[in-house]
Amino acid sequence: MDPRIGKIVFTMCIFIILLGCLALPFLDPFSAEFVADVLSITIAGISLSVLVWQIRKDSSARKSVHMRK
Repeated sequence: MDPRIGKIVFTMCIFIILLGCLALPFLDPFSAEFVADVLSITIAGISLSVLVWQIRKDSSARKSVHMRK
């Protein structure tokens, strides 16, 4: 994966999580906005987890290729 793409996705996920967490205390827990906010935080968290897993997998694969040489 191109490092620039990873950086952009990482920044977007952190931005969504931070803004969602900032707005969460001001929302009514039984409103549609609350559900949408929680869903956006959850989806951004899952995306961030997948991104971190992918980067770690790529870096370990590169290290193993360098170790063989």
